[in-house]
Amino acid sequence: SRLYERILRLKRFNENIVTNTPVGLVVVNGEFSVITMNASAERIFKKTGQVGVTFASLFDNNNVERWEQSLKNVLATGVSENLPRCYLTFGDEEKVVSSKISPLEDADQHGRGLIVVLEDITEKTILENYVTISEKLIAKGEMAASIGHELNNFLAIISNNAELLQIRVNKNEYDK
Repeated sequence: SRLYERILRLKRFNENIVTNTPVGLVVVNGEFSVITMNASAERIFKKTGQVGVTFASLFDNNNVERWEQSLKNVLATGVSENLPRCYLTFGDEEKVVSSKISPLEDADQHGRGLIVVLEDITEKTILENYVTISEKLIAKGEMAASIGHELNNFLAIISNNAELLQIRVNKNEYDK
């Protein structure tokens, strides 16, 4: 009885970790049907209650072939695969996710399967794009300041010579 209670507490503890982790977790069986997915994965895919559907049905865009090929490769080779940047489209919204697909043995008595770990990096990607744009604008500003400084040097010479010319014309000194 105590062993059963201990195992039950451990099971609840592990389920709590999986449920509350900030990254999406999707477990699929050998036929690529979803066995389970946590709340973070449901938020990423904007779908709930997807147990039993195929993993490919979670996608609304044309990246399905890439994902299916990655799933097949990991299942066949047993070697994890990273997908550092994947663009997912859900209606008019686009998300950027980083993912890792790993083999999983005896996934809840379903035989061989896979675990897909997904992290929504959309905000990070947007910030990186803003930083890149800012750096480009800074470089353009520095270049414009440099060009302006160089042009100003020549304009100062021209302006000084024009003033001297006016003074010499007023003094009737036409030689110089």
